[in-house]
Amino acid sequence: MPTKKLALIGGGALLLIVAAFVLWPRPAPPPPPKVVEAPKGPDPALLAKIAELKKQVEEYEGKGRFNEALVALKELAALEPAPGLAEIKTRLEGKRSRFEAWQGGVKKAEAERADAARRNTAAGWQKVVDLAAEAEKLAAGEEQTRVTRGIAASARQQLLWCQARDEEKAGKLDAAIDLAAQAVAAAPEPPAELTAYKTGLDRRKRKGEFDKAAYAARAEGVPTKAYELWQKARPLAEDPKDVAEADARLHALKPFVDPAERERRYEEALKAGDAALAAGEFDAAEKAFKEAQALKVTDAKPAQGLVKVTAARNAKGVETHLAAARDAEGKKEWADAIEAYDRALRIRPGDAASTARRKELEAAHRPPKIQLKLSESTGITMELVLVKRGKFTMGDPRGGSDEKPRDVEIAKDFWMQTTELTQAQWELVMNTRPWVAASVPLLPVEGVSWEDVQKYLEKLSPLIREQLKGRRLALPTEAEWEYACRAGTSTRWSFGDDESQFDLHGWNTVNATKAPQLVAKKRPNPWGLFDMHGNVAEWCADEAGKTADDAPALRWVRGGSWNDRALNCRSSKREKDVPSKSGAFLGFRVILRPP
Repeated sequence: MPTKKLALIGGGALLLIVAAFVLWPRPAPPPPPKVVEAPKGPDPALLAKIAELKKQVEEYEGKGRFNEALVALKELAALEPAPGLAEIKTRLEGKRSRFEAWQGGVKKAEAERADAARRNTAAGWQKVVDLAAEAEKLAAGEEQTRVTRGIAASARQQLLWCQARDEEKAGKLDAAIDLAAQAVAAAPEPPAELTAYKTGLDRRKRKGEFDKAAYAARAEGVPTKAYELWQKARPLAEDPKDVAEADARLHALKPFVDPAERERRYEEALKAGDAALAAGEFDAAEKAFKEAQALKVTDAKPAQGLVKVTAARNAKGVETHLAAARDAEGKKEWADAIEAYDRALRIRPGDAASTARRKELEAAHRPPKIQLKLSESTGITMELVLVKRGKFTMGDPRGGSDEKPRDVEIAKDFWMQTTELTQAQWELVMNTRPWVAASVPLLPVEGVSWEDVQKYLEKLSPLIREQLKGRRLALPTEAEWEYACRAGTSTRWSFGDDESQFDLHGWNTVNATKAPQLVAKKRPNPWGLFDMHGNVAEWCADEAGKTADDAPALRWVRGGSWNDRALNCRSSKREKDVPSKSGAFLGFRVILRPP
């Protein structure tokens, strides 16, 4: 019984399980797969790529970029092999070879262009032109043709420019202008220098045409014909000076072709002259009266006006110089006063008052000669001549290194002894006989040092103080000595440059018999000074440097001596010595300085 129950329970459970399996919902089956049909015809993307590659091949070839064209052609052949591609490849490779040959030709032309720019000759630029022409034959595209023609145009421009310069040098101005014009037009935007060169040639041509026309006009003596020639020359004038000349000539000549114009200008010139004269404008008055005189040669009025101008100008000039003379007198500048009177007398010769005052001043302050009496009992005197102030060139370009020429101004007058100081003049004052030569009163003193000379001057000054009238005894400076020696000359000696004439003017080793000679036996220089060349060398006042820091300053010695060659007695010859030295060759002459 129990077994039956178990069987029934198990069977029921199985039924329940089967019922549940049957009644449990199941998922829907998947839909059947769609069938995709393969496209019919060529791939559009491939077609687009092929079209792009074809376009690249064409564009690169047109631009001469043959390597890039061959790369694109290779890609195209891989996508779409075709019988015509091999022919294109052959054509491109041929063009590439030609392009490389063109590149070589361009390099040659460029290298030659650099050399031509350095030498800048017509032959050099012609070679560039020829090489560019050869390269252009190899050009495989528009770009290569453009580049090559650019090189050729630039080189041809330079070639024409060189040829223009060559023609200009040969004096063929017209040919040079024509070539320069071709050069300007040979290439766009010509260099500014080339344009300026062409402009300059054009101006030269017009200047030449003007000069030719002006020359003919100047040479024409008939005023009416000259006027016509200047009318033709005027349009050719470009230079401001030429324009001004042509206008002035036409203005001056117009009255000769137009009587009414002549009369009008004549009257205007007379009025202008009278007005300028009244205003004291003498230059303007003179110019106006001369213009009137040229317009009417036979009329007396312009000549009378010129006489009035001269008289008024002279009167004013005299007044001006006399005022300057009075002013100088007030300042006790006697040389300035006398020279102002001289200027006044040159304008008005014979003016009694000016002449008298000038003589009075000269006698008192600027006598041409001064004679000093050193002793009443013996009659020994010393004569000095006036050396007027002035400028001169000191030195000698053919002399020694210390004789380099330089401009010097002697600011004040002085009086210089006409001879070297004599033994008599020395012994009277110093009561000594320092000379080596025989004692002869008119021999120059020698054997005296610069220091001895200072003592002489110190002793002489009080003896003749009243005669000096405030003037001071001294030695000349070196510049004063040379100025007096030259006496207005610029030659090597005061008598000229001919050494053979020396014997007439000085004593040296050739003619002095080994000793000093009597003073004033040779010819004086132009200012009346004797023995400036040779006899004894002469001490000067100023310093000439030192031999050591603690040594006394050296002093200049000038003129040379009886023991020197003529060359050492030149006006500019310089020597120096210690101030304590004395010798048979050393002497001096004194000067008087104004108060």
